[in-house]
Amino acid sequence: MGFVPQWWRSAVGDEVAAGVRPLGLDDRGRLRVACSSVAWRRQVQILERVLTVRVNRQADRAVAGIVAEGPLSP
Repeated sequence: MGFVPQWWRSAVGDEVAAGVRPLGLDDRGRLRVACSSVAWRRQVQILERVLTVRVNRQADRAVAGIVAEGPLSP
């Protein structure tokens, strides 16, 4: 999943998709995502369970969770 899959926007919604993009799966089966800001990284951390359920409904493979990565400063 080094590219943005077609299902990404429909899984997370337009607003999240504008600030967050998938990078791929880590060795624990978690989806790593790149966040465009510290605020987006925090939102993904807060919504991790909800987003995981949405992604698993859309993706062709189940993910164990979501790990947010992004800028370390605003």
